[in-house]
Amino acid sequence: MYICSKALLSCVFAVLIVSSSPVGADPSPEISWAMNDQITLFDFGIQRLDDSTGDLVKEDNTIGESEYTIASGFAFYEYSENKLVIGYFIDSRSNPEFDKAKCEAIWPQAREKLFLSEGILSVFSDPSKATMTLIDRYFTHAGFKRKDEPQNLKEKIAEVTYLSLMHGDYERQTNCESLLSEGRIIFSQQNTN
Repeated sequence: MYICSKALLSCVFAVLIVSSSPVGADPSPEISWAMNDQITLFDFGIQRLDDSTGDLVKEDNTIGESEYTIASGFAFYEYSENKLVIGYFIDSRSNPEFDKAKCEAIWPQAREKLFLSEGILSVFSDPSKATMTLIDRYFTHAGFKRKDEPQNLKEKIAEVTYLSLMHGDYERQTNCESLLSEGRIIFSQQNTN
């Protein structure tokens, strides 16, 4: 009887130790918040667009007949300016200078490359229609439309969608951008040191 109670006591003690010791830590409040925050259609659309611009670089990174190539592509929303940016970091091994004239020459080619990669330019030669098609591809639900979706959703997103070309290094950054549907270039340079 003594051996049986000793064995039973050992089993109970082992169960108590295992059940009371932490198996893992609970997530912090910040991690819990991130785990419970829902992804939106806008978040998902930007992520899909970001992935697509990155894939474009892998396929063919030349920009028209120019000496410039796309080093990387990205997409993000700039909240403080209400601006959806589709961007390319561009590079040139033969000509490190990137001025306003060069920017204005290759920006339309970069936009054409974006539309061609999406299979859009063959359907629409009008940049505003092509932009709407691009927005429709990334910022709509698959297979259905919600009843409460604003009628002008695509138009409003297109109105804040920019194509940005960035060039430079740690000392000097050059940026040229325009609304994707328009093509009026805004050119800027800044020293970063």
